[in-house]
Amino acid sequence: MLLKLILIVLIIYWGSKLIKNLLSPPEPREEVKGHPKSNGPLDLSGKDVEDAEFEEIDD
Repeated sequence: MLLKLILIVLIIYWGSKLIKNLLSPPEPREEVKGHPKSNGPLDLSGKDVEDAEFEEIDD
C-alpha cells in the first residue's frame, strides 16, 4: 500500500513538472550586441611604474 502511494506521488510530481515545462515559454536567449573593444599596445612610458620587491619565504 505504501509503495503504491509513493509511486502515485512520484507520478503526480513528474507529471506536474512535465506540464509546467510544456506550458511555459522557453527562456529567451541573450544576445550580445556591439563590437569588441580593440585595445592597442600597452604603453607605460609616461606612467610611474616601479618593480615589486619580493622576499623569499623558507618553509
